[in-house]
Amino acid sequence: MEKLFVVRVLQREDVQAELAQRGMLCAGTGAVTGLLAAAFRGYRVSTTVVMSSAGFTLAGVPFFALQRVFEERRKGTRDPWNSVFAGWLVGWFIALGISGPWRCPQGALTLAALSGTTHWLWTGVSHWRQRTAGQQTSASSAISISWPEWMPIQPVRPDHRPARLELSELLAKRAALEEEIRARKAHLTVNPTSAKEETGPASALCSDKSTI
Repeated sequence: MEKLFVVRVLQREDVQAELAQRGMLCAGTGAVTGLLAAAFRGYRVSTTVVMSSAGFTLAGVPFFALQRVFEERRKGTRDPWNSVFAGWLVGWFIALGISGPWRCPQGALTLAALSGTTHWLWTGVSHWRQRTAGQQTSASSAISISWPEWMPIQPVRPDHRPARLELSELLAKRAALEEEIRARKAHLTVNPTSAKEETGPASALCSDKSTI
């Protein structure tokens, strides 16, 4: 039950937007931390770029990946290259941390870090633009409150009909139909020949079923 609740919550658009915002926040914090660490250790420019981009990407990958997966599922599309690219960057940065900045090819790492940072920034900016446009459109239109479907208590809508009322109406219709069926069967039992002449083959079929 808890897993189903988590899945339903994560499938909501506002939760996915919150994930994107948290990803940008964590990524920015990681980038600043990498820059400060590189400046404190006195690394050169390429190593500083790599460390700041590594902090940016490693901190933002989980949030961006989760938000991206749910966005693809909602739109019905799949983009596996995004995950491959993110995994490639994470692998490069892990290799950098294991072997040390002075043993890895600085040019390739710097290029990977810059491309990864550009990719995640472009994704975040495009998502932010879409959300801003959606907020402006919703603000200009009529205000409508969408109640979450996973909530156990739902608000009463104007066209809402309680289940008990619908059930009582169905039972009343069923009783009326049963009464009509009994009346027609009684009429067919009293005078089946005249009923066949009046109502045709449909009533004849009913009379045959009643005699059986």
